Amino acid sequence: MKIASIHIYPIKSLGGISLQSANVLGKGLAYDRRWVLIDGEGLFQSQRTLPNMALFSVLLNKESLT
Repeated sequence: MKIASIHIYPIKSLGGISLQSANVLGKGLAYDRRWVLIDGEGLFQSQRTLPNMALFSVLLNKESLT
């Protein structure tokens, strides 16, 4: 088996990040799907109901997620 690419999605329903390597934790890849966006009523938001979420990008570095 050969891994061709590694992608994580730190915030569910937002754009992914391509990685050269990743740490595997007990619950999957580090930083993958660790956060979600919620509305004012505490309801999870996704591209199913808000397709424009696909236009957002995520940057991850050693100090922050932006």
